[in-house]
Amino acid sequence: MEADKCTVEFQKDSSSVYYVMVKTASTKKLEVICPSGSAAEKRGELYFCTRLEIPNPAIAKLDGKECGRAEFLRSSVESAPAGKSRCTVLLAPSRITKGGTSQVTVQAYTQSDKDTLAYLCGTTEISEKAGGLVDTGKICRFDTAGTVEVYATINGERCGSKLLEVFDKTHECSVLSSSLDMVNGEYSYKAKVAGRGYSGSDLLNFKCYGIPHEVKVEGIPNSTDFIYEIECRGKTPLASPVPVKIGTDPCGELSLQE
Repeated sequence: MEADKCTVEFQKDSSSVYYVMVKTASTKKLEVICPSGSAAEKRGELYFCTRLEIPNPAIAKLDGKECGRAEFLRSSVESAPAGKSRCTVLLAPSRITKGGTSQVTVQAYTQSDKDTLAYLCGTTEISEKAGGLVDTGKICRFDTAGTVEVYATINGERCGSKLLEVFDKTHECSVLSSSLDMVNGEYSYKAKVAGRGYSGSDLLNFKCYGIPHEVKVEGIPNSTDFIYEIECRGKTPLASPVPVKIGTDPCGELSLQE
C-alpha cells in the first residue's frame, strides 16, 4: 500500500455494532469523518459513527488530506463474511531485537459467538471467545532470537500466521559475498555488506590499497536495514583480504577471489 493511501472498510463486532476500519502504511495523523460530516470517535484501532447509513461516504484523512473513502451498504457488508471461519495475522513491526515488542493483531471472522480465537504472544498463547467479525490483539514481547511463526487459531485449527524476525543484537553487519573482475586492465574487488540497526552517523569503513574509505550510514539507501556494495580497484592484486567494519563492529572481509 502506498504511504499516503488508505483503504476504508466496515467491520461488525460481536454485538452487531458496525465500525469504520482504516488500513494505511502512513504514520501521519489519521482522522475519520462520518457520513454525517462529524468526526468519528476512535475506539482502539477502529472508528465509531452514530449514523453510517446516511447516503454519504465515510472519509479517512491523513494530516487533514483525504486518503480514502467508502460508502456503507449494509447488504454488501453483511454478505461479505459468509462462509468459512478465517483470520489474518498482522505484525507491527515484523523485525525486532530479542526482548523487544511487536503489536500482534488478529482480524478474524467466526461463524459462532461460541468460537474460541487464540494467538501466539511471546511465549504464551492468548485465548478469547469470538463471534462474527473480530479485530483483537496485544503488544507482545519476544525474548528468543530467530524466526518466529506468530500464528492464530479458531477452535484449535490454524487459520493464519506471519513470520517475525527476532534478532540477537540491536545492530549487526556482515560481508555477504565478494568477487574479482578485471576492468580496463585493473583488478576490481567488490563485496556486498549488509547492515542493520545502525544510526545515520555510524561509518562503514575499510582500507583499499592502504587508502582509508569511510561511508556514512545515513548516505546509504534504506540505511536502517541495508545491503551496500563496496569496491577496491587497483593495478596490482591485493596482498591480503580487506577487513570491513561499521563503527567498531567487524563485519568480515572483502576476500581476494570469488
